[in-house]
Amino acid sequence: CILLETCTHRTECQGCSSGPDNCKNVENTLLPQCTDYLILDSYTRNVIVPGGKQCEGYYCCDSVGGSHQTPDWAGPAWYRFSEPAGLKIAETAPGYTACGTAQSGYMVGGHPSVEDEEVFRTVYFDKNGDHFYNPLNISVINCHEY
Repeated sequence: CILLETCTHRTECQGCSSGPDNCKNVENTLLPQCTDYLILDSYTRNVIVPGGKQCEGYYCCDSVGGSHQTPDWAGPAWYRFSEPAGLKIAETAPGYTACGTAQSGYMVGGHPSVEDEEVFRTVYFDKNGDHFYNPLNISVINCHEY
């Protein structure tokens, strides 16, 4: 018998059963946030983009309706990073005016594993050398392949 934790992680056990002995008929179900999300793919988000006024002559900002709104931002929602923005949010401070914005952001606490499901992290922004400016609490999920 086996204890089926996931289709890729099994634990041998005696006298117990939590699922089939194989995963041929087990559907890998993703959390809704892994299929219903928006894409962050603006090149201005990439840590290799130098500071500068990349959004119509202004520093880019995730502010809905503003004249310098980042083109891929649509307000609070679940988002997935995609090229050319990069594949995930930075985990170290990129530096003041990096990523096409005046106050670049980065996440503290690391990215979760698949087993973690949803975790809560803090994003800080870099402003004039203050690497912990304007903390923002976010939720993060590891959606298997990405």
